[in-house]
Amino acid sequence: MSSARTVPHALYLQSVPGKAHKNPTLWFQKSLKHAAEFLHLTQPAISKTLKELEEIAGVTLLERGRGGVLITPEGEVFLRHAATSLNALDQALNSVSALQKGEQGSLAVGALPSVAARLMPLATQIFKQDFPHITLLLEGGQHSFLVDRLRRND
Repeated sequence: MSSARTVPHALYLQSVPGKAHKNPTLWFQKSLKHAAEFLHLTQPAISKTLKELEEIAGVTLLERGRGGVLITPEGEVFLRHAATSLNALDQALNSVSALQKGEQGSLAVGALPSVAARLMPLATQIFKQDFPHITLLLEGGQHSFLVDRLRRND
């Protein structure tokens, strides 16, 4: 008896929301043909990719039969980790996008003690209102200390 189980009617693993044309959804509907149609690929391309993944993993991920595609226990483990990887990729792409838009990141500011005491509290307050997701790193110190930090890119 096979250790594979039938893949649920529709199993979706979204990689990057809104960017399905670049990072398509992995989708099985008990048929590589249906998966290929959904992904706008050919069935041989899906089969080749699956074969390559199975060769890399050294196990059978999906079994093909008259009833359609069956996922093996190893395939379930692989799919679970693939979902985690795709979620991490999604987070990374969102973070890069936020950084490019100025919605995320950090800004280091060095100030002389006289400036730090008088101007920085108000400047910090205004900055945090305008850029709430940017981390502001404040460093106070003498001119030579601040210039040295700047040169070292600290």
